[in-house]
Amino acid sequence: MSRTKSADPREGRWVSSLFVVAGAILVLQSRPWLGPQGWSLSLLAIGLASLVFGLQGGVWRGLLALPGTALAYLIGGGNPLARRYEARLTTEAIVYVVFMVVLLLGALIGHSNMLLLVFALLAGAFVLNGVTTLSVIRRTRARRSLPDLIFAGEPLAVRIELTNRKRWLSSWMVLVEDRLKLNGQTLLPGVLFEHVPPRESREASYQITPGERGLLEFLPLRIASRFPLGLWERSFEIDVPEQVLVYPRLGRLTPRFRQVSDARQRTQSDAPARTGVFDEQFHRLREFRIGDSRRSIHWRTTARRNELMVREYQEQHAPEILLVLDLWQPERPGPESLARVEQAVSFAATLAASRAHETLDTGLQLVLCGQETQSFGSPGQGAALRGVLDALALAQATARPNLAPAMESVFERQFDGCRLVWVSTRTPQAAATADATWPQPAPESLERIGGAGLPLDELFESTDRSGGRA
Repeated sequence: MSRTKSADPREGRWVSSLFVVAGAILVLQSRPWLGPQGWSLSLLAIGLASLVFGLQGGVWRGLLALPGTALAYLIGGGNPLARRYEARLTTEAIVYVVFMVVLLLGALIGHSNMLLLVFALLAGAFVLNGVTTLSVIRRTRARRSLPDLIFAGEPLAVRIELTNRKRWLSSWMVLVEDRLKLNGQTLLPGVLFEHVPPRESREASYQITPGERGLLEFLPLRIASRFPLGLWERSFEIDVPEQVLVYPRLGRLTPRFRQVSDARQRTQSDAPARTGVFDEQFHRLREFRIGDSRRSIHWRTTARRNELMVREYQEQHAPEILLVLDLWQPERPGPESLARVEQAVSFAATLAASRAHETLDTGLQLVLCGQETQSFGSPGQGAALRGVLDALALAQATARPNLAPAMESVFERQFDGCRLVWVSTRTPQAAATADATWPQPAPESLERIGGAGLPLDELFESTDRSGGRA
């Protein structure tokens, strides 16, 4: 899973701040109050232009957010990641204040000391709630922990850790809210911490199910509390943005795919064995025989059984696959076209994961042809599973895939014994246009899936273990 920090728009404010500072210096150096002069008017014009450019670059928004950021820094106990402190009245507090005002007016009009005393008690509770809520979130920090792999359609558990750095006071009823963005959709999960003792940490988790592959963006965490009466809500944010990739949904290869693979493999019985580190797989331990290599001796078992034992391996004859993924969709794709694209991407991810599980590496080269043409892996070695999944997570279909570079990459990477699989999302009518791109005659090892070839539905079944979408 690729994990990076999310882009922070505040980084561009530093350059804008330099323009603001330079503009202010030029305006002061022009000394417009001493009278109009040629050089001073030029400096004044340049300084004003620099100020305007800097303020438009986001410095003005930064100046407006500066008080909240400074307060968040103090409340967060000097945490440089704290920002955007907020304090607001809840809906219950507004009703509470209206009731207080009615009591105050009744006490003043009716000269009632009892009503005035009740008003004073309510006002004291109102102020005390504000002070207590502020002390609850003061000197607290939060961070999230993400799993190593995230797949579409599978539940994702995100752990949130809240730390109370106060020396004496506990934190009660603290809400930590997260904000996620995936393909234009926004999710607002959160966890509630009932009690965090001083100088201790507590963990909680929330669970979501990403319904689509793509770039999942985690925005800053928000720490909020309304303890004890729920009249005031005070909060600030912890700036810990992250970006992770949601990998395609994994499915299941059907027995039909196994039959087609076995039949293709039998027709290539003269194909040479694959070369590489994982050509052989451990099979069993047996007694030492004359002619066995000393490097095969398993010394631990030998010492335990008091006789020479060697490792026995068996050869792996699974041919390497060169997978060409043709992601085509019409100019105005409908639900069926989008479903075909996702099915093809899921099939490629499932095939790569299945091969990696069986042969310890993918044994697969990938040529991805969509909005961008990319190639992964090298002949005889295959591609790294993470690299394939990363590319498939961000793959986008287009109405005009450029097949020419893809075909050049295919013929550069193909070798004897390599199985060429072309998976296309084209309709049978659109597949005729793509067929003209293949040199004639087509390679003997070419196996077409989708388009005018084998139906993908017969070879692959999509699974949904979550039972729902995010």
